[in-house]
Amino acid sequence: MSSGNETNDIIREKWCSILGVDSAGPEQNFFEQGGDSLSAVEFVSSLAGRCGIEIPLDVMFTDGTLQGVLDAAATN
Repeated sequence: MSSGNETNDIIREKWCSILGVDSAGPEQNFFEQGGDSLSAVEFVSSLAGRCGIEIPLDVMFTDGTLQGVLDAAATN
């Protein structure tokens, strides 16, 4: 498993890649940055399948911020 900093970097990179943005702050919301339900599923699946980082999909809909995703990754 990756260290906390590596995991955060991977998550941030995937977030930016899926949304087509150059950077993302911790309080930015996935859906406000242009994401939709399909891209949220793609994001979560990509993290789990390629990186082994498990994020519950509901985090995307109940919190939706990058910090919420990072926190969820830290507790799983």
